Parts: sequence; C-alpha cells; structure tokens
Amino acid sequence: GYFFIYRKGGRFLLDGFKIEQGILQAYTLREKEVLVPEGVHTIAEGAFKGGTSIEKIILPESVNKIMDNAFKGCRKLREINFPSHLNFYPSNIFFIISLSSSIFPA
Repeated sequence: GYFFIYRKGGRFLLDGFKIEQGILQAYTLREKEVLVPEGVHTIAEGAFKGGTSIEKIILPESVNKIMDNAFKGCRKLREINFPSHLNFYPSNIFFIISLSSSIFPA
C-alpha cells in the first residue's frame, strides 16, 4: 500500500506513526501487522498502548532500545522480532515473550 510522510520540525508522521528524532512515540492505526519504519532507534514507553488489534510487530534492525510498557495493552500480540543489536530491553520482557512467539536473532 501507500504511505504518506509529513514533516513538522523534527517530527515525522508516517501513516499512524508519530516519530520524533528517531523515537517512535506512538502508533495510532488498528492494523493486525505493524512494520516499524527503518531509522527508528527507540520504541518509547507506551508507543503501542491500547493497540488491541495488533498481532504482529516487525522491528527494523535500527531499533536498539525498547522502553518499559512499550507494548502495554497489546493483548493480541503473538509475534515480535527483536533486532540483533538491541541493548535495552523493557523490564517486562519475559511477559512479552510468554505472550508471543518472539523471534530473537541467533
């Protein structure tokens, strides 16, 4: 599909994504599968809050930090990949893994 990028200062709005200086602040759409854009390096606290329809999240290799409660409320989340050089995991990482078939790099 198509996507639109809006730039306002240091903020980017990309079809449902609110991204500020490489930090994914919020995702607002109701898709089942979410492909986080390349260039995002941090998933902010509560970025996917209330994403009750999200079943799968695909993170780009550029992500190296996921803040606590980034996926809070994502009750249907069943699959998420974690980039190979992720150096900051959320404190509830084991809860996320128990809910999903998380994919960690070898």
